[in-house]
Amino acid sequence: KPDYFTIKASVSFIKPDNFSYPSCSTDGCSKKVIEQNDLTWRCERCEINHKNPLYRYILSASVVDETGQMWINLFNEQGETLLGCDAKTLLEIKDSGIENSLRDYLTNKVLYKEFNFRIRARMDSYQGVDKARFQVVGLSEVDPSSECDALIDLIDKILISGTNVVLPTSISGRFFELIIPLLTNLKNDSFIYIINYTGLDNMKYLSNFLEWMNPNIIKLW
Repeated sequence: KPDYFTIKASVSFIKPDNFSYPSCSTDGCSKKVIEQNDLTWRCERCEINHKNPLYRYILSASVVDETGQMWINLFNEQGETLLGCDAKTLLEIKDSGIENSLRDYLTNKVLYKEFNFRIRARMDSYQGVDKARFQVVGLSEVDPSSECDALIDLIDKILISGTNVVLPTSISGRFFELIIPLLTNLKNDSFIYIINYTGLDNMKYLSNFLEWMNPNIIKLW
């Protein structure tokens, strides 16, 4: 039985080879078609020869977050959502003859951008070796503004209840992202504790650019 989970991760790499296949264009059929001598494409399941195939994605991508890296598979619907074009268009970009055209498209469109991935995980066994496979069943772009508003709202509700808040931040960039929203949006005077390995150095660095920061803030830190 497969397990399902959701992650927020950045796409670090997409395999540039064999990312699509020619499929049957009959509604409800996605079987691979074979090119014939008369240049038509035959689907053995439907027993039909098509003039042209319908290219569908079968992507393999690497995603990373602060906990590590994993390989994921995406089929046609999720591939189109991620890449912003259908498989035929991406093939045309790859075969355009323009140097690095595919790499440039992937870099500008997808690589190092964050997405929310809904993953289905299952164990496959091949020749007695078990291997976990992760298939994307849904994805959406990360909306930083909405996530910030949701975090602020959650923190505010906790503070209003009389409970202090501890925020672990393992990456210095995330630490900076928290400062201004916390100062400008929270409506409660309770304590917020931010835990960070390099927090003191970050605060000293930040004070060089913000004239309004009281030196006592760094001392309290």
